[in-house]
Amino acid sequence: MRKTFFLASTVMCVFVFLFSGCSRKEKIIIISTSGISDWLSPEKRDIGSFAVLKKAIENEKQYSIVVDMGDWLTTIPEGRLLKTNALIDCMNHTGYSLAMIGNKDLSFSPKALNKTLPKSKFSILASNVYLKTGERAKYAKPRHIINLKNTSIGIFSINTFDAANLNSAKTLPFYRLEKENYEIARNVNALRKSGSKIVIMLLNVKPLKKDFPLKDFFKLIARGNRAPDIVIVNGLTREKQLKINRTYFINQVKNSSSALRTKISLNSKTGKLSGVSWKTISLDKKKLGEDAEILKLETGHRKKISDIFDKKIGASYETLERSDKGISSLANWIALCMKKWSGAQGALITSDKLKEDISKGPISKRNVYALMNYDIHIVYLKLRGSSLETIINANLNKGLGFAGITFSIKNNAAHEIKIRNRRLRPGKIYQLTIADYMLNEEEYAILPHAVEFVNKPKSIIEILKWQLRRNRKPIRLQKIAKNKPEIKNP
Repeated sequence: MRKTFFLASTVMCVFVFLFSGCSRKEKIIIISTSGISDWLSPEKRDIGSFAVLKKAIENEKQYSIVVDMGDWLTTIPEGRLLKTNALIDCMNHTGYSLAMIGNKDLSFSPKALNKTLPKSKFSILASNVYLKTGERAKYAKPRHIINLKNTSIGIFSINTFDAANLNSAKTLPFYRLEKENYEIARNVNALRKSGSKIVIMLLNVKPLKKDFPLKDFFKLIARGNRAPDIVIVNGLTREKQLKINRTYFINQVKNSSSALRTKISLNSKTGKLSGVSWKTISLDKKKLGEDAEILKLETGHRKKISDIFDKKIGASYETLERSDKGISSLANWIALCMKKWSGAQGALITSDKLKEDISKGPISKRNVYALMNYDIHIVYLKLRGSSLETIINANLNKGLGFAGITFSIKNNAAHEIKIRNRRLRPGKIYQLTIADYMLNEEEYAILPHAVEFVNKPKSIIEILKWQLRRNRKPIRLQKIAKNKPEIKNP
């Protein structure tokens, strides 16, 4: 009796052990990050880091794939100043498998990325991104396949700027985005033919409005036989997790203090997808600790970044300020730099996109980069004099900055407008430079008035640095008071 019981117990223990061991092998973990460029900022230390992420990866018992969801090159100036070398170095040592090119990353020129991205030990995905010539960038590939013992996982990426229309190509200053629906079907089909039993799509979307019909958007992706099995969306889904047809949609919150952990369950016989679950990992160094080697690497890069940022490149005799409405002295200086660089007759910019003021005294690179997003570029614009008057009046409540233009303000409206000291003629066509967001966003009321416009892939930040290096004298602007009847600018 005892022998029988002992034998039965032994068999049961062996069965349980084998079953549990098998179940562990049938789980695959994807750890995805978004916002990692903040991790090398010398000033932000209450967030995640590569050293903490390395510990989180080491804590996983199942096979782990580490990916980044895009916008890792350009979120903050550090990526620009060090030409992404510091980020790539840290990602190489942390154990990333791949990273997609985000929408904001596409503001880098192909020439700049070709110098640095080949240094990555991980794959760079840009599935629907092409050069203007129609060719693919040398540093990127459309698909990435991971072959495991019992399955094969295929991964591709999609960038879209227009979620309302997934069947439209888009031309950017440096690149061309092919039609999303076409590229989704093409990549899913290619991965299936290559033997991928699970297909994952990484989706980087331009921010959506609150009333955007998200489920309808997802249905366009999940329809038909060429739909991916899993879609990880970069911070834009309002549902935590959603399944449409056979496709799982998972939200990747853009948060530099956490990562997303997606657990993929496999059918032990077929190796195909049997279930998906997820949770957020808090990258808390007190709980997870820090990898000593990665920490040493990060510390060295932060010091280099700090030394570059603190370098003085100019000075100002007065404080340049933003303004919620009326005229902004800071926006005026930026407009003046835009006009000098472009050689246009005038320049306009609003201060509602500006983030910081410039204080009286020395100006460092850190001060310049803190002013606005790097991916704000200039646009050459031709319009009639009557349209210019309409645009000035429409933007007086946004803290307007202007150069080459003078006017009087009466009853909250511009009068007696002059450009290059000559009275504005309603039917004459003038050439101005403006910030690209003023053309692209409806609230600035410019696009309907444009006779012609040309996008220039030149960051306004770089124009400001050019002006400060060119003019070594401190900035001295004419003082502007809101209560003066006449407003002028050089």
